[in-house]
Amino acid sequence: MKKEFLVVFEIGKSSFGASAPDIPGCFAVGPTLDETRRRYLEAVESHLKWLASDRDPVPEPATTRFDFSPRAKGEKPRYYVEWLQIPMPQRLSPKKATRAA
Repeated sequence: MKKEFLVVFEIGKSSFGASAPDIPGCFAVGPTLDETRRRYLEAVESHLKWLASDRDPVPEPATTRFDFSPRAKGEKPRYYVEWLQIPMPQRLSPKKATRAA
């Protein structure tokens, strides 16, 4: 099953960066938009599978907008935003708390 997440691509001087506000800790960088998108999809699929295999919560899409406020005075970052279909891992039952003996 796939779910649609908002993904933000930041356009730098010599590269692109990608992240999804709803999937913290997962980023990708590449020389072109297409390569960055490919790398992000590969990274996020692995990231979500790792979370599921560790029985950690897997993020759900929730963000529908993003704040593009400049980060520093005079800085004018450029962004490209799109909705990407992200493959979702099979959910495992949550971790059970263990008691110390």
